[in-house]
Amino acid sequence: MADADKEGSETLPNTPDTIPLDDHFFSPRTRARLQGDFARLVPVNHAAVLAFHSIAERTRLEPDWNPHIRKFLFIEETPRQLSPEWDGSDVSSDTTDGHPAQVLMGYYRLSLEILTNHARLGWVIGSGRKDLVNGGVDFLLTLQKNRHHVHGRHARLVHHAQNGALMLHVGKGKVVQVNGIERLEGSQRVLGSVRTALSFGNLSYNLEFTGLNENNYREKLGELFTKLHPDGDVPPMSLELTPLEHHHELHGFLIHSPFASGASGVVSAGFEKSTGRAVAIKRVKRTPATVARIQLEIQIYKKIGNHPNLCHLMADLYSGGDEYSTGKSKINDVYLVHSPLARQTFLDLTLSKRPYDVRMSAFHQVLKGLAHLHQHGIMHRDLKPTNMMIVSYSPVHAIIIDYGSATFDTTSMDHYCGTIAYLAPEVLKLKYQSESLNQEPYDCRVDVWSMGLSGYQLFFQEHCRWEKGVSTVAHQDIIRNLKSRPASIADVLIKMLSWQSVQRPHANELLQSKIWPKTIGDAEAPNIDSSASLHVHKRVKR
Repeated sequence: MADADKEGSETLPNTPDTIPLDDHFFSPRTRARLQGDFARLVPVNHAAVLAFHSIAERTRLEPDWNPHIRKFLFIEETPRQLSPEWDGSDVSSDTTDGHPAQVLMGYYRLSLEILTNHARLGWVIGSGRKDLVNGGVDFLLTLQKNRHHVHGRHARLVHHAQNGALMLHVGKGKVVQVNGIERLEGSQRVLGSVRTALSFGNLSYNLEFTGLNENNYREKLGELFTKLHPDGDVPPMSLELTPLEHHHELHGFLIHSPFASGASGVVSAGFEKSTGRAVAIKRVKRTPATVARIQLEIQIYKKIGNHPNLCHLMADLYSGGDEYSTGKSKINDVYLVHSPLARQTFLDLTLSKRPYDVRMSAFHQVLKGLAHLHQHGIMHRDLKPTNMMIVSYSPVHAIIIDYGSATFDTTSMDHYCGTIAYLAPEVLKLKYQSESLNQEPYDCRVDVWSMGLSGYQLFFQEHCRWEKGVSTVAHQDIIRNLKSRPASIADVLIKMLSWQSVQRPHANELLQSKIWPKTIGDAEAPNIDSSASLHVHKRVKR
């Protein structure tokens, strides 16, 4: 043991505990990440490299020149040989077309710890304007705007105000070329790839995400959102805010990793590339046996339209076949793109410390959504706290999701739909009663029961103790508990939980109650963008 201890303690003389690493030891992306940068804009063509060199050289020659601009620059200490690979030009040992053979290399830094001129505008990119402080830009691309055809304020990079996606905004009358094939003029798009090629005039760059730790990035972005929007929400946890290699694009939608799964498929969050709108994408395996069910779900989405308190369908995309068949394949995928993307379920709201007025607003909104469904002849048949969602808390915006069990039938005998704990008594009767006995169909008031039971949990933070359905004894306990509560919502819930369906009010009748505060109205739920009504129906090319 003594020998082992002696051997383990041997070290070379004067060996330091840590070895200092040369700056070039790290890859550029790793170095940027270690500095806290979440992305960087890297010059890639001959003109952009020389333009960056001119700016870098000026910062060294004039230490007091534009301190705002210089804080966004990372400049390598040692100049590098100007490579002939840039622009395909021949480079002499000393100069090239009057330019230095050795240039200062580097990139522009995107960091949430380095303040821009105007936080709400994000990172403004251009050649600068003489009439504005700091030239009105954060990323100064060139000192020769006319030569490089770069406007004073050409474009900007900014986080989407609701979901945190990094957006490229291009001003009116200005053009940015994206990935060499997409012309962006007076418009915007999400930068959802690990690397995106961008050209401003004749200057070309790569916008590269560094792979900064997602949790650290989300924390810093949350702090920025809180500062800019004190009463707003931070980005939903289901969204991955830093692009990953496995993220992919499908007909204008950027699809992230799955965050939920079920018997019918998996659900991923993502973005609509052109707007930055957050969406949910459900990928469903389709076989000849399930074609009709999926087709019915799509028809229901189309029927309900864009009601603010209902999830709506933005696109249905097919890996094979069409809306009506699987085509030559026996099995394929259907992608159902939904909006809006919700951040929490009513179960999360139930368990939270959110105040009564927030719960009232959310419940009133989903009740309006339910009334809209019923007015269009649709029974949901699977209402429960996890199918009622919170899109935002400021303002409160709640929706109903998942029409996988819904039907256009006015009455039904199907007791296999829904979640047992939230089934109305008349459905449980069908499920447990012998078929030889006289059975009666149910109607849309089963949804009123399910929503009422969810509301009972929401307002009184009661855990679900009726996994096999509400028995008569459990029902008596619930009603007794509600009658002992002073809250005005209790009277509404008692009506919604009437044991006999004929005594249960319809959703539109419940909306006439005087308990809803006058401040609660349609204005609370943001109107869905009119462009969202442009439904996309396409076949996916493999």
